[in-house]
Amino acid sequence: KGVAWIFPCQEFSRFGIGSYKGKTKIKEGLESFLKKFNLEITDDLHGGFFTNKFREPIVENIFLAGDAAGQCLPLNGEGIRTSLYFGEKCGKIIQQIINREKTLEQGLKEYREFVARHKKYYTFLSTMQKIFMTSPKFLTFLIAKFLNLKPVFKYVEKKYVNLANF
Repeated sequence: KGVAWIFPCQEFSRFGIGSYKGKTKIKEGLESFLKKFNLEITDDLHGGFFTNKFREPIVENIFLAGDAAGQCLPLNGEGIRTSLYFGEKCGKIIQQIINREKTLEQGLKEYREFVARHKKYYTFLSTMQKIFMTSPKFLTFLIAKFLNLKPVFKYVEKKYVNLANF
């Protein structure tokens, strides 16, 4: 029904939790998560939303990538790799426009089509997220156990990595 993470950041780490249920008061869950590591919340507490609603990557004549385009993966909240992936493509297209190798209209069309080719993956992950959120725990456990079988895991891992593979 959500995710938790530990993100190393030089000499310290950032701990966090996220809710796919739309909960906005999740401090209690964060405190519970931190207790597992004998830690407490510091004054440096902040929050936000997973931008996992895949949206139009062009607004007027503005290219959007990463969080601005809702390119955070729905099932696990991963956004850095996808931001880099779409951002790199976006940057190359913009450079071609600057170099006059293509028009703005051609660049906008190319980027929109590039992003659209990935929509099916986001739709699938969103569907899986909804299934996990509404399924009883035992069913979620069985699905996770199935996905952890070596041949299944290898297949799913390859598909997942290739979603935003440079």
